[in-house]
Amino acid sequence: MDPNLWLALAGATFLLTAWLFVSGLELAKMSGGRLRKLEDINEDLAESLGQQLPVRDEWRYAGRLLVILGVVAFHFFLDHSSNSGDGQLHDLWAFVRPLGALAIGYGLCELASQQLSLAWSARLLSQYLPCLRLCAWLLAPLTIPMAAAARLAREKQQGDKENDSVPTAEDEILSLIEAARGGDGGGETIQEDERRMILGAFALDQTFVHEIMTPRVDVDGVEENSSIADVRKAIVSSGHSRLPLYRNSIDHVLGILYAKDLLDEERLKQVKSLQDLAHPPVFIPETKNIGDLLEEFRQSTNHFAIVLDEYGGTAGIVTFEDILEEIVGDIQDEYDDEDELLEVQTQPDGSFVVDGRIPICEVNELLDVDISEEEDYDTLGGYLSTFLGRIPKQGEAVNTGVLAADIVEANPRRVVKLRISPLVAGHNDQHDDHHAGR
Repeated sequence: MDPNLWLALAGATFLLTAWLFVSGLELAKMSGGRLRKLEDINEDLAESLGQQLPVRDEWRYAGRLLVILGVVAFHFFLDHSSNSGDGQLHDLWAFVRPLGALAIGYGLCELASQQLSLAWSARLLSQYLPCLRLCAWLLAPLTIPMAAAARLAREKQQGDKENDSVPTAEDEILSLIEAARGGDGGGETIQEDERRMILGAFALDQTFVHEIMTPRVDVDGVEENSSIADVRKAIVSSGHSRLPLYRNSIDHVLGILYAKDLLDEERLKQVKSLQDLAHPPVFIPETKNIGDLLEEFRQSTNHFAIVLDEYGGTAGIVTFEDILEEIVGDIQDEYDDEDELLEVQTQPDGSFVVDGRIPICEVNELLDVDISEEEDYDTLGGYLSTFLGRIPKQGEAVNTGVLAADIVEANPRRVVKLRISPLVAGHNDQHDDHHAGR
């Protein structure tokens, strides 16, 4: 056969498999975030690719096998086009050539994949996806076992890391923080607010939405039959830029109203109801950890979510600011009441004035006591209500055997503010005698 024809076949085979490999890499890189962006470019393709996400590993290995097959075919064609004797098979060039072709081809394909924009990826995948499906089907006997073995290896490695006694990077960082806090970090010290921010960032995956959300009783909302003027008044009085729109009760949220939408007079003339003005609500369970929620907020333009309890009712709301405050501490804006932000106020007699919503874990740390955190309550107000079997009244003094509490402010629904102090031994004995005499 004409050597030029062999060369043409070699080049065509290599280019085809190379492009298929790059396409396979692009498909393997597809994630939920990239697919949402891809919907703006090619909605049908994004939907089709979304169905392939569970088998991304198979696509990745199929792509690598394709480029290897392409390089082998390329070498085969070149070898036949220049074969002039058996001695060439043992020539150094005959040994180096396929290795060089494999390295160069593989490297160029990887580089090309890294440089492709999302738009180019969409164009490439739309052209080659049918051919990729065929190749993946043909290579399935090889790619499926390879992908399964890789997944098992990852799971085993992850399990080994969890059971390994060797300190992780997180453990080492936390040790350095504690050493620097105590002045044992080689002369370097760390400020308390810096330490708190670092610890807050590490605690995101161990903190759940119900621990940071604004509870249902404190949620400001707007009923669907309200007027535009009523909505504006609610936004001004609450100081919030977004309010839930609900029907009959806060358990039936229809959408989220944005204050900025009320500034568009032309749009307001066109809407027939508040629901036309509302943005779709996002619902999340109260058991979701805020590390995952932060990632979802980062990947979307929505920074406001309705928190649902186990029965599907509204438990509260959570925002991006709530998560940020877990890391950096309270953030005060022009609408925040400064007194409300001061959750803990130290008194001259050693007691503390706190918000009734202060978490039990903070009370334990503040008073150096050991109130169980495994019960049905999460806050100090909930703990006192559980102890008494009712909501404490304003002006009431409560002795739980662990702490003494004077209710500074309360309403029929909850404890707003109270003064607390740990019990001394004498008071604790009196409390035990009181219960023993019942």
